[in-house]
Amino acid sequence: MASRCAGRRRGRRPLRRGGYGALLAAGAILLVGGAGARPTAAFQVGKALRLSGFVRYETFGYPDDQHAEANWENFVEARLRGTGRLHPTVSYRFEARAVADDVHFTAGGWSWRNESMARPYLNLVYGTIDYQPTAALRVSVGKQIVNWSSFDELQPASLLAPWDQSDIFRRVQLGVYGVSAHAEHAAVYGDVAVVPLGFASSQTAQGRWDLVRGRDAEARRGVTPVQPDETQVGARLGAHLGGLDAALIGYVGRDVFPIYISELIFVGGTQRFKAVIHDHAPRLYAGGLTATYPLTEEVLLRSEVVSFTSPDRDRNDYLQSAIGAEYAVGSWRVLANYLRTDRTDTADEEVVDQGMRSFFLSFGFGEVRYDADGRLIVRVPGGYDFTGQFAFTQPEVSYPVWGNLRAALTADLIFANKYSYFDRIKHEDRLSTRLEYFF
Repeated sequence: MASRCAGRRRGRRPLRRGGYGALLAAGAILLVGGAGARPTAAFQVGKALRLSGFVRYETFGYPDDQHAEANWENFVEARLRGTGRLHPTVSYRFEARAVADDVHFTAGGWSWRNESMARPYLNLVYGTIDYQPTAALRVSVGKQIVNWSSFDELQPASLLAPWDQSDIFRRVQLGVYGVSAHAEHAAVYGDVAVVPLGFASSQTAQGRWDLVRGRDAEARRGVTPVQPDETQVGARLGAHLGGLDAALIGYVGRDVFPIYISELIFVGGTQRFKAVIHDHAPRLYAGGLTATYPLTEEVLLRSEVVSFTSPDRDRNDYLQSAIGAEYAVGSWRVLANYLRTDRTDTADEEVVDQGMRSFFLSFGFGEVRYDADGRLIVRVPGGYDFTGQFAFTQPEVSYPVWGNLRAALTADLIFANKYSYFDRIKHEDRLSTRLEYFF
């Protein structure tokens, strides 16, 4: 749940001709090391394709004697982004992701609907062809991230895009295969996104971060069928009224955050029943309002209110409201946000866990960030839930080591006073070092 605050990006020098040798060096870093910095300017291949990306190595240590699993973990990730133009009105963009770890969070190959329990070694985060005949109209086809939220983290208005939540504190948002369109006229704009036939759910938390960890049952993946009535549709209609940007949003489909259901499965070979817990994506009808308003040049206000209802008998209904303010001046950025979740209807049938929609009931969260033009970056995100009485913070310091290589020291610290998911993982505090090479 680390905040994805990007800050204001400043370009760097493009790679010189010798930069391809640096990419080979990055391959070595992929095996023995890598880190945490901002991307540099992309380099260009030919006349159409521009590539950028990074290679990252991160190692985690767990100092608490009561932690659940191994003392150390290692994680390697590489991403390659590309943009290009096929025609004056046709462009494309993509991002591929390769990951590996030593704690069995990753296994197998690419899956277009995230059907496997473990995340794949290689995945396409997004890959889209955009047709833009005019400045006011764009149609996109392919795998794309549809996110209408203005918040960096805990986004009520992000309704279609699933997440890789294998490591709950290092979440990555993923695209869905579909068709979308964006149109503008004067101060009014609109968006529509359609994901036909099949639903792609979020990748569930693994290992020590498992949402139902400690229960005496086998975990299984619940996969929805591929059929016409599994088509998802989202729409947004907004307007710019002076500085105010306000929009109505709506969605019909399934929830990207699953609930967890238990059942007994008869095992014929042993003539007995065994308990199974599988994640289930409930059907979902969602609608609400988003708004942003620049109060001053330094202060931006945000607000989102979204209602989540389900016709399923095992899913609660919720109303989520979020407000926030961002203050940015010089090298400083300060975020202060509050998210409230109210249960508007209780499910008729009990389940093992109602999932992440029920985690944050009265949650204050934010970040303080200092960025000295990339020379030194210090960020302290975190939050506290006033109802659940849990808190976490993720301080991080990063600095350039050499050229496009950065190093970072980070921590994930968890506190809990009442029984909750965060109480179950409160001994999983960790410290990490990260190396990252951007090209």
